[in-house]
Amino acid sequence: MSELRASQGRVSSLLSWAVILLASLILMWGAEQQQAETAADQTGSSQSWTFLEIEAKFVLAQEAMVPGTGAQALETLERAGLTDPQRVLRLSTLAAVVVNTEAARDMLRMTNVFPVENTELEVLREDLDRLYAGDASQAMRSRIEEQMGWFGKLAVAGMKDPPERAEALSPFIKPAILLATTMMAVVGGIGLFGLAGLVGLVVLLVAAIKGSLTNHLKALQNESVYAETFAIWLIGFQVLMLLAALLGTSLSASWSMLPSLAAFLASLGVLLWPLMRGRSWHAVRTEIGWTCGNGVIRECLCGVAGYAMAIPIAAIGLLLTVFLIFVASSGDDGGSSVAHPIVGELADGGITLRIQILVLAVIIAPLVEETLFRGLLYRHLRSVTGRWALAWSVVLSSLVSGLIFAMIHPQGILAIPALTSLAIAFALAREWRGSLIAPMVMHGLSNGLIMTLLLVMVS
Repeated sequence: MSELRASQGRVSSLLSWAVILLASLILMWGAEQQQAETAADQTGSSQSWTFLEIEAKFVLAQEAMVPGTGAQALETLERAGLTDPQRVLRLSTLAAVVVNTEAARDMLRMTNVFPVENTELEVLREDLDRLYAGDASQAMRSRIEEQMGWFGKLAVAGMKDPPERAEALSPFIKPAILLATTMMAVVGGIGLFGLAGLVGLVVLLVAAIKGSLTNHLKALQNESVYAETFAIWLIGFQVLMLLAALLGTSLSASWSMLPSLAAFLASLGVLLWPLMRGRSWHAVRTEIGWTCGNGVIRECLCGVAGYAMAIPIAAIGLLLTVFLIFVASSGDDGGSSVAHPIVGELADGGITLRIQILVLAVIIAPLVEETLFRGLLYRHLRSVTGRWALAWSVVLSSLVSGLIFAMIHPQGILAIPALTSLAIAFALAREWRGSLIAPMVMHGLSNGLIMTLLLVMVS
């Protein structure tokens, strides 16, 4: 009987993993298609100009703080995409300020190679050329400001006569410097926090080599049940999110994220499956890490420490992603994006929508994703490889679960190294603490920091 159950468990695991891998590949392909479609749809959209404005502010700040370096920074923006005439026109306004008017007019001439059938765009190009030549009427200046927003106002301010130019540009340069210095301070703080985390990581690694860390994740009986549960969740979650998207379209823009919040939480209903397969709730709760560990406060503090230790690991993945973006951007297709679709809603949404996004990113997503990925999937993998040497079991389990985690996220293929490295750090925290509280705190801190930085940049 035991051999029959073992055989059934192996078949169940294989079928579950076939579903997991197939679904993950389909979701990864879909995410890549969505990234391409989003990039095309956002050409000329307010969202695309919002992010270009942020990049332009950094160029302004760099030129103001280190005169003469703005032109080089502008070249980086140029290489990221010169196939859109509207983008080129906006970059020309930046060139007029940080380089000179001749450089700006050269950029305008580049748009002559584009097949433009937009009369309004042609008029705008002519207006800008006249502005840079010092021959624009007040009507032209007003039209530039109205059509180009921040970039138009920058262009008009930059063409003021020298006595007035510095004062006219001050409302642009001062906020840009504040944004740049704030970001540098944040990055520096994260770097120092990460250095402390690196020390902690080395200490834990030494302790693990000496065998002084407790092994919280021993092999389970019938571990296939958690592979089944994850496979069911992977399919069910997509169905729930599709329903949430449909329901969201019937709500006002301010409340459109509520169905997604409900869908995330409802997906935890998949935990009924292990109960239906004969597991007791106490066993399930203990095995997936829904425990208080050594106390909620202590586990939360370990989560903060774990986040510091995650920074060096995440930095490796981030560097790989940046390299892949650079390689992709150097091709004929221009720039590539790894932005989460929710970023656009965060940039364009009001305070009500932004609060919903923050709740989803900082509280609900960490609760659900850590339960499923580190609670179920990682736990299953650790049990399956439990007969291996501990180090190999941890490495393989964290890498595989991390790859699945990255593949199903909507940022696309280029973001996989960055997301996988974060997921590996969360898995190591699960291994270290046993409880899911620490990885949940780490996940929440990571998402919260990213969301906060985005809010600062778009505000």
